[in-house]
Amino acid sequence: MGGYTTGILATWFGISSHVQMTIMIFNMGMQAVAIFQTFLAKHQAIVSIDRRRVLRKLFYWGLVGIGYFLTIVTIWLYYLGDISKEQQIEYIRKNIPNLEQILMSNPSLDIYDRNANPLILYACFAIDVS
Repeated sequence: MGGYTTGILATWFGISSHVQMTIMIFNMGMQAVAIFQTFLAKHQAIVSIDRRRVLRKLFYWGLVGIGYFLTIVTIWLYYLGDISKEQQIEYIRKNIPNLEQILMSNPSLDIYDRNANPLILYACFAIDVS
C-alpha cells in the first residue's frame, strides 16, 4: 500500500503524504463522532417527551468520550505505522525494481509495507471496525 501527493502542502512546505493522510483521517474521524453526538442529542430530545429510555448524563458523555478516544487512538496508531525512507527504498528495490527510478523521482512518496508494522495497522483496522 502506498501513495503520493503533488499538492501545495507537499511541494511548497514539504509535508509528507503520511502526515497529510493522518490529518485527513483525523478530520473524518472527528466528523463521524460529531455526527454520532448529534444523533445522540436528538435521541435525548425525543425520548424526553415520554421519559422512557433517557440516557443518564454519565452514560451519554461516556459514549461521546469513547468515540473521541477511539478516534484519537486510531490516528495515533496510524501515525506510528509509517516506515522510514530507507525501509521504503529497500522495499521498492526488493519488490518492484523496474519502477525504482520513477518512484524515487517523487519526493512525497510513502509506502506502507504490510510486513513492517502489522500490529499497528491491524490495531487501526480493529478499532475502526469496532
